[in-house]
Parts: sequence; C-alpha cells; structure tokens
Amino acid sequence: MHKQKRSPTISIITPVWNGLPYIRECVDSVLMQEFDSWELLISDNGSTDGTRAYLDTLDDERIRVFKQPTNLGIMGNLNFLFEQAQAPISQILCADDYFIHSKSLGQIVQFWDGRPAVGFACFTDELPSDSRITKLKNKFLPEVITPEMANLWFFVFGNFVGNLSNISVRTRLIADKGYFDQGLPTVGDFEFWLRASESVAIGFQKVPIVYVRQHNGTATHYMNRKCEALREKITVYELLIDRLTPSIEKRSLVNYFNQEVCASFYRTGIRSMLHGQFAFIRTFINTRGSIVWPKWRMLFEGLIYVFFNRKQELTYRSALRILRVQSRTPLEK
Repeated sequence: MHKQKRSPTISIITPVWNGLPYIRECVDSVLMQEFDSWELLISDNGSTDGTRAYLDTLDDERIRVFKQPTNLGIMGNLNFLFEQAQAPISQILCADDYFIHSKSLGQIVQFWDGRPAVGFACFTDELPSDSRITKLKNKFLPEVITPEMANLWFFVFGNFVGNLSNISVRTRLIADKGYFDQGLPTVGDFEFWLRASESVAIGFQKVPIVYVRQHNGTATHYMNRKCEALREKITVYELLIDRLTPSIEKRSLVNYFNQEVCASFYRTGIRSMLHGQFAFIRTFINTRGSIVWPKWRMLFEGLIYVFFNRKQELTYRSALRILRVQSRTPLEK
C-alpha cells in the first residue's frame, strides 16, 4: 500500500455509475503511473452492479472513495468531486476510460508549467475524419485559443474540446465560474467550457493521453435516447449567437446552426424511425427555439442537409465565411 506523504500535485476526478467492468482498468491505469504525486477521487453515484464492492477493495491511501446516498446526476457528481479536490490541477478520468501509458500524468503535469493564462487544456490524438469541417479544425487548431477566439471556435466546431476525459483544468476554475450546470445533463460540460473561456485561454496538445471508450452504456448514449440533448444545445447556441451578433450576421449564424447541428439530430431521428423507434423523431419535431427554423422549413429543407451533408460538403463554405470574420488564422481559400 502506497502512503500519501505530501499534498498531491494533481487530482484525478472519476465519477462513476454502474462502472463494471471498465472501472478496474481505469483505476489500474492510475496506479501504474510513474508520476506518483496524485490523488484519485472516485464518487459512486448509486451503482447497483457491484461497483461499490470493488471500490471497497482499494487500499492505496492516495485513493478517496465517496458513495452518494442519492444519484447526483453526472454534473452534480462532477461538482461534488471538484469540491473535494486538494491539488491545484485536476484531470477528469471517466470510469470507462483509462490512461494509455505510464507517463500520461507526467505529461499532463509538465504541460502546466509556465502557462499561467491557460485555464483548462485538452489532450487528444487527432482522429482521421472524412468530414470537411472536422478536417478544417484539425488543420488550424492552435495550441492556445484565447478568450477573443473562443466563441467563434465553439460556434463553428461545437464542443471541440471533446470528451470529459480529455480535459485537465485548474481546480479553482470550477468554483470560480460557478460549477457545471446540473440543469444541462447532456451539454453541461460544453456550457461550462464556454462560460470559462470568457476569461481564460484553452490549451491544446495533440498528444494521446487517455483512451476514451465508445460503447452503448456511456452517458452520451443513454442520456440522449429521446433527443434530450437538442433542447440543451439550443440553449448553448442561443448564447453563442447573441455573443457573435452583430459582428456576424445573425441570419447566417442561425442557418449554420440548423444546417449543421439540427440536421444531425434529424438524421439520427430518421435512422431511429427506420428501426421502429419513434421517440427521438417525435421530440425533434416538437422542439422549438428562437434560433430553430420553422417546423415546415426544417422538415423539408433540412432533408437536404440530412442526406447530402454527411461529410459537411454543404456547410463547409459557411464555416469558412464565419471563421474569416473574426479569426486571426489564415484559413485556406
């Protein structure tokens, strides 16, 4: 058993709910780290699959386990864990993900030396993509995105920092910016990073640190089975459009949102409908908002973007035009 003899340099934040079997690999990947000045904080959100029994077997004093009497939701659980964190830097590591090698933590800690303007950072490998807007992001993504650039990047590329497990953050930033919004269970991270980026820079390292597992049991899947995320995304994009107007024409921003974001939900709804599941498309049709096209326009014009924009050929030029308004990066012509 390892004895924690000093204050940790980095806190590892691991929310879990019914995490077996993956949480074992997650914890093992922390224990194998060469950099050993860490604490691992695990908050179980009411598991019923044996996760709590597994957590009871952990005896490293750098690991602190919390068992919630009631489910706090993913954002509530994250907020709880950040309140417990003792290190100045925290790395989120979801229970179904794991550090890919023994030097992962050391690389994260080394990144933070000498970067006082950065408030949170993303570590991720560049995944191959045939989508043109994704390729554009991968080509021009800078190592630091300043507050002046952040709104534009979030609008065009969405939650471009990606999965929670890609993120390390100055621990105090979570409280300073008012914590994750528990009323936005599917996009609370997106909304928080947007809020935080008003005053701090975002760091990027195209370095693989964490393996992010994809499976049907992830929160991304089970919390959006009935198109719940669309209403929440509308809330975030309404804020973004307000911030970007009037320097960018509102109509072009609204059209891009519908063509790129809403059409992707429409595509998923049609796919679900073809498999005999109608809840998703029903929610999609009935969801309204100040930046959502009228129902008739979405149902008919939106089909063009459902079927002919899978590789973002139709929205690519719109993305370029929007980026060129404020971007200091010399984008391709």
